[in-house]
Amino acid sequence: MRARGLNGMFSQWQDPSYELDATKKAYDFGVQRRPVFVQDADGAMARIVPKRFAIVRRDTGAPLAVVSDRYFPVEHGEMVNALDERFRGQGAFFERRLAVEAGGARILAEYRFPDTEVEVRPGDRVMLTLTGGNSFDTSTAVWMRVGAFRLICTNGAMIGKVVAFLRNRHTMSFDLTRVVADLGQATAQFRDATARWKEYAATPCTPMMVWALLKRVLDEKLVAITEKQVDAVYSEFCQPMYGRPDHTLWGLYNAITAVASHNARGKGPVFALLKNANTLTEEAAAMAGR
Repeated sequence: MRARGLNGMFSQWQDPSYELDATKKAYDFGVQRRPVFVQDADGAMARIVPKRFAIVRRDTGAPLAVVSDRYFPVEHGEMVNALDERFRGQGAFFERRLAVEAGGARILAEYRFPDTEVEVRPGDRVMLTLTGGNSFDTSTAVWMRVGAFRLICTNGAMIGKVVAFLRNRHTMSFDLTRVVADLGQATAQFRDATARWKEYAATPCTPMMVWALLKRVLDEKLVAITEKQVDAVYSEFCQPMYGRPDHTLWGLYNAITAVASHNARGKGPVFALLKNANTLTEEAAAMAGR
């Protein structure tokens, strides 16, 4: 069965690594644009295809995609190196893992910052995490998301709040230095979010309250959520994938983010659920009088 959710993006890809630069050759190979030719029906002449280029690996010559003449690739290595240098320049200790797929056409990077670790309640810790990606086949722009990582989940559930989300297309005007988030500002926002999470952990929330909330949100279309996601969140709240049921706002919050991290298909639904975790939990907090 194909893995789902944000963690599935790592588990289903090849060559994941937690070691710094252990898979450098898997992502830092460089690409170039080359003209695309089509042979005539009689095979006598090859004609150039206007306004189209092939994106080709420099090391092997393998083609990764055919793109328009307005597309200018952002190197995987450029993105990873820029993040590494930025965080090292800020004196930040980080742990990194990378994954590539489709012959190197797509990359996913994750940076965790152990020094930001906060204990929401005894035994339940979170830390600041940056996740980003890039592609050479036009499947995604360069994107980066700064949020949190819940350590109690052995597979690594990403949880909101979304501290920052950055996205930029591959064009001549692209400037990678503008995309790299400022870690100091993100850390301050992360601290504010964890203070609210501690309040969630101290606020009771019953299954009946959660079901009433989810049904109201679905019926009134308060946020973008499907009926399947409502059922999955309620099931996760009542019987979580990891640990015992937690009938608090923190339990609801993590039920929503667990569904995003482990069940949602694709980055769009993943990040939509992560973003909605804040809205849904605040709605529940209002119901609880907090």
